[in-house]
Amino acid sequence: AVKYGYIYVVEYFVLEFKYVAITEIIVKAARNEVIRKTITESPKERSRRQEDDYYELEQERQFEAEKNRRVEAAVVRQRVEEEKTEINLKLWQAAYAGDKRRVENMIRAGANPNWRNQVQNTEPPLFVAAQNNNFLIISDLIEAGASINGSD
Repeated sequence: AVKYGYIYVVEYFVLEFKYVAITEIIVKAARNEVIRKTITESPKERSRRQEDDYYELEQERQFEAEKNRRVEAAVVRQRVEEEKTEINLKLWQAAYAGDKRRVENMIRAGANPNWRNQVQNTEPPLFVAAQNNNFLIISDLIEAGASINGSD
């Protein structure tokens, strides 16, 4: 089929020469049709076709740009989520280890004091600190907004 000077040819991956010959005939016929249309079209038709071609290419470019923006945004969101998970995990590990300095650092870094590791089904850092009787860490976590009910 021919559309605005573009040739669309369906190629069949068959090793027989007759299909290759038929494909060549189709391509030649399509080229002749494009040449015939190009020669016989008026300047107004040519201008309209060129505008349509430009509009179609511009739409494709905008679509690709939007798709690329969405992919990049998704990648950034994924990285941010991974970084948050890492910081939250470090807070949980610091609370478990009783490392007050690391707990304070992770809270300053933006860790969520109510975070639960969904993969390992763990309790929030406040509960871990309470199980280990780390009262200084408990007070730091409560000051940072940890829920004493264990909910987010």
